[in-house]
Amino acid sequence: MKPLLPLLLLSLLAMEASASDFRKTMGGQPLYFTITAEGQHPTVSVDSPFPGGDYQGMERPQGRLTIPEQVERDGTTYKVTSIAARAFADCEGLQAVTVPVGVTVVGSGAFHNCNNLRSVTLMCDSLALMYRSFEGCYGVDTLILGATVRYLPPFAFAGMGHLAEVRLEAENATAMTNLFFGCRSAARLVVGSRVSTVPDFFCYNFEGLQSVEFVADGHSLATIGQCAFVNCSSLREIVLPSSVTLIGANAFAYCRLQQIAFRSEVPPVLADHPFFGIDSNTHVEVPCGSRQAYANAAVGRFFRNIDYPEGCQKDPMRQEVVYIHDTVYVHDTIYLPETAFREHLAAVNATDADADGGALVEVDYSDAIGNAEPEQWLFLDGRTLRIARALRLRGAPVKVYDENGRLVLDDRIPPDHPADNWYLRLPRRKRLYLSIGNLRTIAVDIAAQQVKY
Repeated sequence: MKPLLPLLLLSLLAMEASASDFRKTMGGQPLYFTITAEGQHPTVSVDSPFPGGDYQGMERPQGRLTIPEQVERDGTTYKVTSIAARAFADCEGLQAVTVPVGVTVVGSGAFHNCNNLRSVTLMCDSLALMYRSFEGCYGVDTLILGATVRYLPPFAFAGMGHLAEVRLEAENATAMTNLFFGCRSAARLVVGSRVSTVPDFFCYNFEGLQSVEFVADGHSLATIGQCAFVNCSSLREIVLPSSVTLIGANAFAYCRLQQIAFRSEVPPVLADHPFFGIDSNTHVEVPCGSRQAYANAAVGRFFRNIDYPEGCQKDPMRQEVVYIHDTVYVHDTIYLPETAFREHLAAVNATDADADGGALVEVDYSDAIGNAEPEQWLFLDGRTLRIARALRLRGAPVKVYDENGRLVLDDRIPPDHPADNWYLRLPRRKRLYLSIGNLRTIAVDIAAQQVKY
């Protein structure tokens, strides 16, 4: 029996030496295809007419090129699934290229030395391999990641040294990590209005990234992924859309941010150390009326310089509400600042039950307009509300109203109350409103599902 290895080597050499199988003119552009699979699922690769990117005087694509999703030959429709290595090498007339949704491989040097190529648009659903594909394309300044893109391989654009704009339009991205590792050109990132997540590690070590723009205030953007902007050392400020509800762990770690602006009145949930390594004195701008919300939420653990944008005016009729998204268990502390008790609202929401049947609560609380005084603490144990530091509130009226505004409990902390705690048994209602002293309202939402007390 003859050894198989030499035969295999000869087969591979024959494949490399073969020219493309056929040419088609599509959209006015000459394209060359090599058949990669026949039968039930026929596929082709976009190729050069001769091996190694050799055109031997044959017409090359130029201008704006859109690679088709499929191509027909002799009654058979072939799906375009790859771009061969050096397929467009030295096509100096190319100015823009769009890669379709079905392509999973872009070969090494596929666009090598396309010196006039300025714009690259990827629509690939899942691009498994793209390494050094744009080597020598020093003119590429615009990269568009289309709505259908889900997966891109790491370091896919690490060699694009002159990027000026990256447009992220991927609506359901699953993995796009370390794409721009080490890119140092001054660039901006534009995030489309239908993007729901900035993927984990998306701009990791994108050293040249200078600005991030969220189209139409984000609209759909809910999550900034884990390590999404780690070590983007040229990024000096960020404006986070009102739609953002979660910022992942280390999302902006080691950025040199000098200003952070939040547009949501409700502070987003912060995972572990999303602003690690950023100066705690960095200026943080929040919506009018939400300063105390951010100060008392997780953002306040990272930054001290929280303020309103210019032009904010205090509306005497506006109640400043603070929202906390951290879950607080029964017997845990519900924090409420003690203030002059003017024009402020606090809310406690019982939303679930723990393993032992106790209430889980999400806490909303607020600070009054004016200077904060020593802290006031509330504790919730089932339907019993404990008011700590009650000595400071002796004689204060305590009233409870139902969701229809009817008074269901009228009490008062005795003027001679000797202890530092006052206990109040809350009646069974889905929503209750408490008035303590001059503190305007504390809203208590009781979960609709069964909760044991």
